[in-house]
Amino acid sequence: MQLKKLRWWLIGVTLALVYVLAVILVLELLPHPLTRTDYLVAGSLATLLVLLALFLALGLAGLISGAGFTRRGKKP
Repeated sequence: MQLKKLRWWLIGVTLALVYVLAVILVLELLPHPLTRTDYLVAGSLATLLVLLALFLALGLAGLISGAGFTRRGKKP
């Protein structure tokens, strides 16, 4: 049971780091001086990137484990 918790913590910390790095990158690419809207855009893009990374990670994990696109028996 501890291994599952460790895995979820590792996924969470990794996604948090991806979020922080994406915000920093977007803020560096935007022209200065930054406005409140620029911070909104940076946060939105970082959130989009993290959700895409999570979707891909969970999708790949499902495919690797073999539980991806399996059919179950017909319902009676």
